[in-house]
Amino acid sequence: PTLGVLRSMQPASGGYLEATPLTSFVLMNLAAAGNGKLPVAQDCLRFILDARQADGSWPIDTNLATWITSLSLNALAQRGPLQLSVDTQALTTRSVEPHCAQQGPLQLAIRPTCSPASEPKRSVISSRTISGRTVRWLLACQHRRRHAFTGANPGGWGWTDLSGAVPDADDTPAALLALSRIDWREPQWQRLERQSLDAVALGLAWLLRLQNRDGGWPTFCRGWGTLPFDRSGTDLTAHALRALHTWLPRLEQVNAASEARPLSAARIRASMRRGLIYLARKQQADGSWLPLWFGNQDRLDEDNPVYGTGRVLLAYGALGLLECEQARRATNYLLQSQNPDGGWGGGCGVQYQGKNGDSSSSIEETSIAVEGLLCGGQKLGDASIMHALEWLTQTIRSGNLLCSSPIGFYFAKLWYYERLYPTVFSLGALGAALYASQRASQHVVDTVPTFANQE
Repeated sequence: PTLGVLRSMQPASGGYLEATPLTSFVLMNLAAAGNGKLPVAQDCLRFILDARQADGSWPIDTNLATWITSLSLNALAQRGPLQLSVDTQALTTRSVEPHCAQQGPLQLAIRPTCSPASEPKRSVISSRTISGRTVRWLLACQHRRRHAFTGANPGGWGWTDLSGAVPDADDTPAALLALSRIDWREPQWQRLERQSLDAVALGLAWLLRLQNRDGGWPTFCRGWGTLPFDRSGTDLTAHALRALHTWLPRLEQVNAASEARPLSAARIRASMRRGLIYLARKQQADGSWLPLWFGNQDRLDEDNPVYGTGRVLLAYGALGLLECEQARRATNYLLQSQNPDGGWGGGCGVQYQGKNGDSSSSIEETSIAVEGLLCGGQKLGDASIMHALEWLTQTIRSGNLLCSSPIGFYFAKLWYYERLYPTVFSLGALGAALYASQRASQHVVDTVPTFANQE
């Protein structure tokens, strides 16, 4: 029976959670028990051999394609909704399946708008145009069946399009937020919009069911608390709150497009209240929040309060709760923890070219802090913000955008870096700065509908 359960949990790729370490642990134990020739063990071996990179190394996970795509779409949309471009190949295809059902992965397609020769060329950031195929790909990454590994209900997204992905409470809000950023006004996208709204309904219901009794959101399954990564996380909870709040005003439209049981606005608000109580309870004495899945190797406790605080501030800003005590304390923490060079985080392990000294801030953490502060109400002209933006732009111009810091935290205290984190995170920060500059030049005062006003 045990081997049968193990086999039933194994994805088509052979890799448990698409992770080399976890799959290796399984294979070592099977081999030690004399079961190395069983199909489950041979598929583990196949996955490990397939995952080996050209330089002889192995990644912790095969890829983070879904996660990076969702984050990229949200970063691109900092200055306004994303426009969809017609993709003739995608429009002639009935459906787009995730990578596990295709010969090769679909890539994020971000394209500038084609302009007549008489018009000035526009950058990708200013045009904010993406391929409709990207949206179809993201929708195809949603899990529509009960998951064999965790037993999770349909509706969530995992971190990759591969068969070993598991739906979780960070990738699901990221996908929901990305879908909320798209401009659907062109008639040709009505069918895709309905498909997206149906996916949103399932995703919101999945998030609501996942919430723990303590009010926070765990990573994979409700009620798991034996291991450190099973508990609720402040970064996950903040992400879930942003997704719920973003779709709450459009709930009637979401329900109309879905055949599932209608979602209740009262239930969503009650869930959000519990989430806010959880965040208030988990705030540290210095005003920071500690994330679950991110760390800093140069810190004594290997935690990352810059990442956690920046991400939670995004939620307070989105919910219009910047005047509350928790948001003020968080803002003060970030301002007081800014490094002398103008950035945040980093340490002796971060060495950028063109930078002097024994240590440096990191692009990833500085970007997270800047975006959190700007979305958390800090003015663009503030000296701390300007100092940070100067450091960030100079570091990027010095050719350091491809230098990644290992801020990703994994099972068994394994660390990883993601090559696109510096690009995606800095795009989000600089996009937030450009948006703030644009609003200031137009003398526009943003009126954010506060969560309290929606009660």
